[in-house]
Amino acid sequence: MSRRSIAYISGTRADYELMRGVLDSIQKHPKLELGVIATGMHLSKRYGLTVRNIEADGFSIVARVGSVAMGRSRCEMAMILGRTIVKMTNALSKVWPDIILVEGDRDEMLAGAIVGSHIGIPVAHVSGGDVSGSIDDSIRHAITKLSHIHFPGTKLSANRIRQMGEEDWRIHMVGTPGIDFRLRAIRNKSAEAMKGVRIDSKKRTILVVQHPVVNEEANAADQMEETMEAVVNEAEHHMNVVVFVPNSDAGGEAMRNVVFHYSKLPFVRVCDNIRREQFLSLMSKCSAVVGNSSSGIIEAPSFGVPVINIGSRQKNRERAGNVIDVGYDRKEISRALSVALYDREFITRCGGCKNPYRSRGVGRRIAEILARTRIDPRLMQKEFRRFE
Repeated sequence: MSRRSIAYISGTRADYELMRGVLDSIQKHPKLELGVIATGMHLSKRYGLTVRNIEADGFSIVARVGSVAMGRSRCEMAMILGRTIVKMTNALSKVWPDIILVEGDRDEMLAGAIVGSHIGIPVAHVSGGDVSGSIDDSIRHAITKLSHIHFPGTKLSANRIRQMGEEDWRIHMVGTPGIDFRLRAIRNKSAEAMKGVRIDSKKRTILVVQHPVVNEEANAADQMEETMEAVVNEAEHHMNVVVFVPNSDAGGEAMRNVVFHYSKLPFVRVCDNIRREQFLSLMSKCSAVVGNSSSGIIEAPSFGVPVINIGSRQKNRERAGNVIDVGYDRKEISRALSVALYDREFITRCGGCKNPYRSRGVGRRIAEILARTRIDPRLMQKEFRRFE
């Protein structure tokens, strides 16, 4: 009996590292065969050529689809999306998997879902039903409507998928991938992680992870500068600052220039490419996470780490009690940092907060559902579920 082929489309280090456990479960399943279609930032030297990480982990790259935008404009992003759809069609028509697997809300995933739904390959979508902000919500919901199988991370996300008219039998509430990590093992590696990025392990550390908001492209550089000014003023002489390079969306290039300007300071370290275990180890040891990354909302609560969430990118996402929401203003960010770093009551509350995304066995459940789902006209013909 031949195994069912699953093609996972991966565009960034972030989605790959989040899904690595799921991919491992698929690869080990006796009825499944995994192939990865690498695209986007994975194929860019500027962003670390992280396709090599996928290969080093033992996963087969069945196609490479060049598509990275350089973070300059929204028009460039739209044009790259169009080209990606064409290239993705060529790749999928050659690979022709039984199921296409995508995660999240990026253009590479949207391209895969568009192609799959048009040429008759079922699409399975992980992390649908979430809400955050910006254009991400529109892309994520569009992928949901193009997909045939849904793997939401929380009950609330599953309910949103139902509200979009998706049939109950298509929805499998499996939990959030990448959150079933072993906290003790991650924390035990924190000293090693700090040594890896060349920071003083005796000092407290602020982690900065901030990406462009596409519909705020013109303000991206100023937003990054407000964050960096607040963090640098707080950290100077007695703290480390570890900054992760912004992604390639519109405004990313301008933000990148700001980040590297501050990298000249002796207590600031800029990271281009880092593995998930090292990133989580750093997070477990840091005193605060600052920026607008989903990692502050989804992963940080498991470590009890305070988070300063800036701006609109994650404004609607489910969250624990460790988050302080602020605007793009250095004074406001500084006030929030004072609470996150020195307010004992708040720090204690963060330490005991419950992570709404905490899950176990996500990869195993996804693999099993992919293996047993019947691929037939009922699966492929989408129906709109009516609410009475």
